[in-house]
Amino acid sequence: MGRHPERPGCCSAAPARTRWGSIPNPTPAGHAGALWGWGCRQTPPVHRDREREGSHMTCRLLDIKEVADYTGLSVHTLYTMVSQRRIPYVKMGRLTKFDREEIDKWIACHSVKVRRSFVTIAP
Repeated sequence: MGRHPERPGCCSAAPARTRWGSIPNPTPAGHAGALWGWGCRQTPPVHRDREREGSHMTCRLLDIKEVADYTGLSVHTLYTMVSQRRIPYVKMGRLTKFDREEIDKWIACHSVKVRRSFVTIAP
């Protein structure tokens, strides 16, 4: 009997193998996991969520996708800027991270300031 006795056929004890030795997806078509690709799980997979309700901790180091969302730049543009050292970043082994405070300073430093407006008074 499988791991889920209430759902017969979901997970058999000895799954059938294809002729190449791989195990086909044992999830039946009517099972909710089949619709979303969860396999035999009853619930969706848990993903790391930094923006949880009630969580007051904000991550100081951002990954490239988070910085792309934060700045509105594409991931490709950010990688180009990193390779040209035009944007501050932190290397952690093979990972490229960005310090939120440094990104905010970089944005402020590269902001175009408003000129003094010239008001002409019509005679």
